[in-house]
Amino acid sequence: MDRRPTSPSPDVIVLGGGVVGVAAAAHLAESGRRVILVERASIGAGASGRNSGVVQHPFDPVLVELHLETLGLYRALADERFRLPERPAGLLNVTLDAAGAARLTKELRAIYPALEPTYLPPGEATALEPALAAGVAACRLEIGYPVGPLAATEAYGRLAERHGVEFRLGSAGRPRIERGTAVGVDLDDGQRLDAADVVVATGPWTSELIDPTGAWRPVRPLWGVVVTVELEYPPRHVIEEAEAGIEPHTETVTDDPGLAFSLVTADRASSLGSTFLDDEPDAAALVPALVARGTRFVPEVGRAPIGAHRRCARPLSADGRPLIGRIPWVEGLWVAAAMVRGASRPVRRAAACWPTSSRARSRARRRPSIPPGSGRRPDKARAPVSCQTMTLTSRRFGAQSMSAPLRDVLVKRPGAAFGRAHEDPAHGFLHPVDLDLATRQHDAFVETLASLGPTVHMLDTEIDDPDLVYTFDPLLVTDRGAIPLRPGKPNRDAEPAVLEAWTLGAGIPTAGRIESPGTIEGGDTLWLRPDLFCIGRTLRTNTEGARQLAALVGGDVRVFDVPYWKGPAELIHLMSVISPVADDLAVVYLPLLPVGLWELLGALDIRMIEVPDEEFPTLGCNVLAVRPGVVILADGNPRTAAALAAAGCEVHTYAASEIGINGSGGPTCMTRPILRD
Repeated sequence: MDRRPTSPSPDVIVLGGGVVGVAAAAHLAESGRRVILVERASIGAGASGRNSGVVQHPFDPVLVELHLETLGLYRALADERFRLPERPAGLLNVTLDAAGAARLTKELRAIYPALEPTYLPPGEATALEPALAAGVAACRLEIGYPVGPLAATEAYGRLAERHGVEFRLGSAGRPRIERGTAVGVDLDDGQRLDAADVVVATGPWTSELIDPTGAWRPVRPLWGVVVTVELEYPPRHVIEEAEAGIEPHTETVTDDPGLAFSLVTADRASSLGSTFLDDEPDAAALVPALVARGTRFVPEVGRAPIGAHRRCARPLSADGRPLIGRIPWVEGLWVAAAMVRGASRPVRRAAACWPTSSRARSRARRRPSIPPGSGRRPDKARAPVSCQTMTLTSRRFGAQSMSAPLRDVLVKRPGAAFGRAHEDPAHGFLHPVDLDLATRQHDAFVETLASLGPTVHMLDTEIDDPDLVYTFDPLLVTDRGAIPLRPGKPNRDAEPAVLEAWTLGAGIPTAGRIESPGTIEGGDTLWLRPDLFCIGRTLRTNTEGARQLAALVGGDVRVFDVPYWKGPAELIHLMSVISPVADDLAVVYLPLLPVGLWELLGALDIRMIEVPDEEFPTLGCNVLAVRPGVVILADGNPRTAAALAAAGCEVHTYAASEIGINGSGGPTCMTRPILRD
């Protein structure tokens, strides 16, 4: 597997021999490209060969389609040495808190009913899985496909060999950049390889290969330790500790931070895990803690012979989702990285979207290729990602429109601060928050949004501010970069810095910021054209804030006074009374619409859909356009929905009683567009 190339110039060089790199190389070669793969050690030497060994559901609505596609790809990958089980083994989320298991089951039934969540009280859990300790309760899910830790990577290696991929093992490589273009790879043994495109798939070390300066760090290492245990009676289920918040966007609540019990048996070997640590650990020193924790739930772990332990650095992105596509500031440089729970790796779609050089195009006419968007067409209601949305273009940010196709968007799931919002009257919430309901409603909204095409990024920072859920207000993203705003609501002071940290981590420059005494909130801004920006002067956006933002945005900026209405207690933003949903169509609440803006809409031949009085309090005027004429609207506004449909719009609704109406924030408030076409 270390054959030297027969010609000096491949179409693509892939850096990294983990499952992502090897699979990307295999599918690129399958589509007609000539590929060389460079790996500094051996195939699967890192996390791809040292994991617990399970293909697991991502517990993230944005990634569900990728998980399902992974199962299909792995089944197609079957050969004499690798085969995905026909049915999942089942996942048991175990706990010593029976009430907690019941609550978890109820929550998962609401969010993921297809996973068949089943509550197993103590006794029933042990009857189903005799390996469990007495007193253990569980939530069972119909998911979890045990696979040997290295098995899938090796199977993809065999597929890559069959399609002619050439491997360079034992030598590290780094992209060679000349005048802003990737032209090949420099190996640490002094060799230089030329190529039309370079793919960096080096897991947790991806960021430093792409940007050695350290300024761009969207992927970082998260260290794991796993121990082999020789169980006489291994469980047939995949077992994980329910208290351990190891999924993206959750908090760890175990008594050993960074450590969580899991037990997976694949290929007759049982793997006990695991750790989730920022710093490289002493693996041997952690083995007793892992064994002690496992013994709580599976007593045989404490009596079983302990085998080898393994340590690896997993790649983790800011939002726990894949980072795949072109590096915008370097022509010909691509990235395929980031931790996805289990092995849900969207590599084939990345390969299908790759640019084809003239050499590869000539070969593709003679060999089978993967056309863009090939494979099973996602069902519209469940398809969060497509080739078009996964592959970055030369524009990675810029949203100077309210209705152009939405490609990337930032949201924030409600957390503890949102749950306490009603305790402080200054927050303006109507009644005590049902956090469970708010979370379910937000998850359903995100699933609806993702199903319509955009890539949804989750802000995982939690501060003592319930309004951070409404990500539209603290930041504006222009074609020149991000502009942190300065909200006029006192409790929102910290929000601009939180969002700016996210945009900088995503490689989006800061184009300027609003300084004291200026105040301005995103809800008082909108685009009528890419070169026509509107600002509403309100009780939260003052004259100085409007002046500063107009100077930063440049071009044609119009400022309108928004009515005082009922004052600070029921403040309205400019976007409380208007939502553009296409270049020539806007939803408006006429009684509060500034006259000057009404005149401007008429002058631009923008038709107006009028929201009736009874639907203004239920967010009828707050409408998010995913693309022209395709909108998301809070449920409970039938007349507005009917008027939109009559105007030719495709209308999608979501339940908003707790996540929206209680905090007075609709679908536009909960989304900060990062990129619109």
